[in-house]
Amino acid sequence: MQGLRWRVWRTLGRSRVRDMTKDRRPSSSDELLRRAKQGVAGSPPVAVPESEQAAVPDDEPPPELVGSDVERLSTPAGRSPVRLGRRSPVPGVEGPQGERSTRSRVVVAVLLVAVIVGVVVALVAPGSDSPETASITAESVTEVPDAVSPTEVGSVGTLTTALDRGRLRCGIDGRSVGFSLTQPDGEVDGFDADFCRAVAAAVFGDANAVEFVPLAAVDRFEAVASGDVDVLFRTTTWTLLRDGQLRMDFGPTTFYDGQQLMGRRSFPLDERSTVADIDGAVVCAVPGTASEQNIAEAASAAGVSVRFEPVQPGTDALEKFQRGACDVMTGDGAGLVGNKAVNDPGDEWVIFPQTPLSREPLGPVYRSDDSLWGDIVSWVVFSTIIAESKGISSTNMTLPPGDSEAARLMGLEGSLAADLGLEGDAFAQVIRQVGNYGEIYERNLAPLGLIRSSTLNDLAENGGLLYAPPIR
Repeated sequence: MQGLRWRVWRTLGRSRVRDMTKDRRPSSSDELLRRAKQGVAGSPPVAVPESEQAAVPDDEPPPELVGSDVERLSTPAGRSPVRLGRRSPVPGVEGPQGERSTRSRVVVAVLLVAVIVGVVVALVAPGSDSPETASITAESVTEVPDAVSPTEVGSVGTLTTALDRGRLRCGIDGRSVGFSLTQPDGEVDGFDADFCRAVAAAVFGDANAVEFVPLAAVDRFEAVASGDVDVLFRTTTWTLLRDGQLRMDFGPTTFYDGQQLMGRRSFPLDERSTVADIDGAVVCAVPGTASEQNIAEAASAAGVSVRFEPVQPGTDALEKFQRGACDVMTGDGAGLVGNKAVNDPGDEWVIFPQTPLSREPLGPVYRSDDSLWGDIVSWVVFSTIIAESKGISSTNMTLPPGDSEAARLMGLEGSLAADLGLEGDAFAQVIRQVGNYGEIYERNLAPLGLIRSSTLNDLAENGGLLYAPPIR
């Protein structure tokens, strides 16, 4: 009996049984799509794949063929229902005769089902005036809207604004040696400035289509939030407070930095010195900042005492250090290296400790309500890292043989850059006009003495932290 019920269910198909019940349960969207694509009229019975058949045990009746649905499906007027969910013995008859009688009733029920199937198919055939036909035609079902585009959710605001303007507005420091330093002729050099150019190359196909906007530290986040700049590359540390409370979003880290100290060899100090060696020193620091707090905590942990000389943000600390008003100044390691390179030709100044006092991941900043623009900025950075990893540079645009990811990076396969609203060769323009990450680093930071090999700023395959998601 169970095997017969299983064969009935398998032949008719679950969806057919649902559609033929008296209260006409609505089909799922998947069933509508299937029927629309196959064509409703004259479509063959639904075949249950072998994998699905195996998933339904023979000794467990399909739920669609038990209970009141089956009663409505197979009971003519004036007759008792035939219940396929359990045996219906003939009164007073035991054993095989009862089973044969029951099976006869099942056969009658199956014939009635076949008649109903024919009626339903006729009703939904093409050309029928039934209003239900229009609701399940191929055209009406397959016109399912795609996922909401970025334009519809307003996430392309910055890209649209920049394209309409014709140039990128990029926030920088303008006084940071090695990162963004404005020259007397107005040209801006540096690591951060080159990443501004990289974004311009991707968006406009022209690395020079960028307007550099020098910003003080206190003004940088407001400039981003107000839209005064499209993106900020200004030696800015990614922190939880800035990410959450200030509603800024950060792109990939372009430089892993940390707070260090700079003093004089005559103190005496050298490259191997630690905080324990500055006992009694006067330290220039901006009052109430994390930098001042880090030094105070490190000195306390080392059992030494220091005195702080208050300075204003900007060049005040360097000027007082040069005058001898303080023995030690502090800052991000890369910034101290830049100041030393420009102002200490005699190599009297020394930067320490070797292990920084803090973690300072520096990278691009953009508004948190513009996800597509954030993706563009992020993938510009990633493209420079991937290119270096694959040996692709501004002087060697040759792709590794058979490397499909490199082909996608250069826009030779797929349309991934176009999916971001950019030209297909956007990332190729970044590498061709500005260079890969290694080129940008060597051009701007290596001359200052910032060694990259095997540091955090090296590629992951070389022991560093630079790593990009795959382009696929």
